[in-house]
Amino acid sequence: MRKIEYFASDERLITPSGLSLVGQVLGKSDLIKKANRMRTEKRSQPQIKNCDILLSMIGLLSLG
Repeated sequence: MRKIEYFASDERLITPSGLSLVGQVLGKSDLIKKANRMRTEKRSQPQIKNCDILLSMIGLLSLG
């Protein structure tokens, strides 16, 4: 995994700014591939991928 660089600045940060950092970290990990390989029980909407559900849940948690 490549290193992510971050630094302190005087800019005003808003709530979604942390979401971009979380998105970059998840993009560099293999979590998406692993989530898509997981087997699940029958779902009402099987066309929605596991990684989409997982990334949405992580995104909501990072905003909170």
